[in-house]
Amino acid sequence: ENIAGQFLTITTNAIANTETTFTHTMGSIPVGYLVLGQDKAGSLYQLATTGTAWTSSAISLKCSVASVTFKLFLLM
Repeated sequence: ENIAGQFLTITTNAIANTETTFTHTMGSIPVGYLVLGQDKAGSLYQLATTGTAWTSSAISLKCSVASVTFKLFLLM
């Protein structure tokens, strides 16, 4: 199957395990994300059903380490 989505580069909060909201332009609520790269060790977490609900223009994520830059692919 083909997949649809959007590439997104984010940097997480300067305080570990703190939710940060990131905007996107997909126009629909993502079903998940793939991590394509990151600049240091750390786990990115939180799904659309936990924490702040994802919307058609924003997602909220947490990271186990402060200030990690991730390259993501949001899945539509």
